[in-house]
Amino acid sequence: MAKFGIKAKIWLSMAIFGAGYVALLVLLQWTTSQTQAHLLVASGSLFPAALSTQEASASFQKVSKRYNDAVLTQDKKALALADEDAAGVEAALGSVRENIRRP
Repeated sequence: MAKFGIKAKIWLSMAIFGAGYVALLVLLQWTTSQTQAHLLVASGSLFPAALSTQEASASFQKVSKRYNDAVLTQDKKALALADEDAAGVEAALGSVRENIRRP
């Protein structure tokens, strides 16, 4: 470095900064592509699974209330309705399972 003049040292430092900037842009582009790939997985399977889980939770609360009401009123028709709602909960949980296995 002692042999180089001031002009060469300035050009060398500018070249180093330029190379660093290009490396930063390449790293930024790679990071962006990785982030988009992960977001695609999240939007494709995790978000629908979360919605199905929420639906299953609400349906389970509804089933629990219907079973309680059927037991208190001793109504066989209400018990049959609660069984139908329980099948809906099973379907929602199956949907969650399928959404998680899909990626």
